[in-house]
Amino acid sequence: IVLRVAEARHRSGQLGQPTEMDLPGASTLDCRVGAVTLHAVAAGKGPLAIFLHGITANAHVFLPLMSRLADRFRVVSIDMRGHGRSSKPSSGYTADDYA
Repeated sequence: IVLRVAEARHRSGQLGQPTEMDLPGASTLDCRVGAVTLHAVAAGKGPLAIFLHGITANAHVFLPLMSRLADRFRVVSIDMRGHGRSSKPSSGYTADDYA
């Protein structure tokens, strides 16, 4: 129900994007990995399910899916380096840097 309300408000222009506040029980994490801090949104309990977005997206793109799975899984969506609330260093965007 919370998700549907958030989606309706989003479509009507009342919200920018859904946020972790629209996912009951969600928490945010900031993990230091070398010189980069990666931001993540997490919720739920159970086996771990990790979501990694593509170029131009962020962790919040998975919130609708996370809300449907959080009752059975520990869902974690990560802002990749240079995206969303993660660090945006001026270099370090090769495949080896992401591995």
